[in-house]
Amino acid sequence: MISNKVWKNGSVLAVWLKGDNKQELLENYWSYWNHGATSAEDLHWANELQGYFWTSERQLKRYFKNSSRAIVLNELGEDWQGDAQSGVEVSERIAAMAAERYDELMSNDDGPNPYNRRVVPVYEMGTIDTGRTEGGWQDFLVKQATG
Repeated sequence: MISNKVWKNGSVLAVWLKGDNKQELLENYWSYWNHGATSAEDLHWANELQGYFWTSERQLKRYFKNSSRAIVLNELGEDWQGDAQSGVEVSERIAAMAAERYDELMSNDDGPNPYNRRVVPVYEMGTIDTGRTEGGWQDFLVKQATG
């Protein structure tokens, strides 16, 4: 399942993508890229299942308009031929879907700050032992003073 969140930094937005696997995450990113939300070559990866890209409000609105058009036209099928009446209905449906999807993403603005995110690999090298098995820090101070 894909989760998209936004972190706002003035007029620039970081769209965070989180998925269950890397392929699903990449396909979601490619959708943003193909429909004009970003021109970055790749995601800024935070870990295996999470990444972000920078964009603007204008680019996001264009993405939702273009991708909503593709969704609606795919639903209508290749045989659909618009006329003066149905073309207006489809256009209104596309605009409503784009606005709804944009508002949904923008209301989910609790994405992490990318400036505070660093990819730090975790290595396990052993254990840490303080040498104390009982007592608190007060016992340690008493032993140091008398010993």
